[in-house]
Amino acid sequence: MKRQLEIMVLLVLAFVLVFILVGSTAAKEKEVDSKLYEVLKRGKVKVGVTSIVPPVGFIDQNNQLVGFEIDLAYLLAETLFKDKSKVELVTLDFAARWAALDTEKVDCLIMTTTIYPKRLAKVAFTRPYVDSGIALIVRKDSPIKHLSDLNDENYTIAQMNNPASLERHEKYIPKAKMIFGAGSAEIFLALKSGRADAATVELMNAQWRLSREKNYRLLPELLGAVNHNAIVLKQGDFTWWHYLDSFVMELTSGSLYKEYSAVYKKWLGVDAPPSRYYGISR
Repeated sequence: MKRQLEIMVLLVLAFVLVFILVGSTAAKEKEVDSKLYEVLKRGKVKVGVTSIVPPVGFIDQNNQLVGFEIDLAYLLAETLFKDKSKVELVTLDFAARWAALDTEKVDCLIMTTTIYPKRLAKVAFTRPYVDSGIALIVRKDSPIKHLSDLNDENYTIAQMNNPASLERHEKYIPKAKMIFGAGSAEIFLALKSGRADAATVELMNAQWRLSREKNYRLLPELLGAVNHNAIVLKQGDFTWWHYLDSFVMELTSGSLYKEYSAVYKKWLGVDAPPSRYYGISR
């Protein structure tokens, strides 16, 4: 009986040892497979950004790539490597951003990309780092007062040529004509030149432009709901997603909020939404 008990104990110990070894091997394989560990081993993070949408990403008068999202990319590198220079900023056209993720030209996108239902099956999003929306700019002397006024075949709207823009157009102003621009500057130029009666751009970009262009105004309604802009990555890598999502959480309501709020104020001209405070009962 004693011998049998000893054998059972040895078998249990052997099983536990095998379980630990298998688990350890699986963990190492998972570590190797995750983009997070690839980035850390490489020593820099490759971030897809825009260079045509002020104030989030644009070329300034000194021919430097600057903006709100550019500074967030620097903060990501600072968090990963304690060195904000350890980032490769990859400027992309909006139509090319999905392919850049698929081919791993970039590790993630910080590129004014909205969480949108049809995109969820193709890419993964973190929680939002900023809320925005699609605003409508018209000339100050325009008879257009509200979004509903634009739903008329006599009006032409300048907008991005992507599925989200087309879907919003069909839902809210289907009677209006459409012309397309490659970026906010081209879209706004269509309005300035008279080719369009209204321009649809991100709210942040609209506010930035109107601070410089006094002959235009915003319509009081957004074209659709409030947008949530988030970091984008390939599907299927929980470890990398968890790191980026936690990074955004710390930006907007945690240990990086001071840095985030400074960047927010610098580029968007208003205070960042307040960091959440959780009271502790005593």
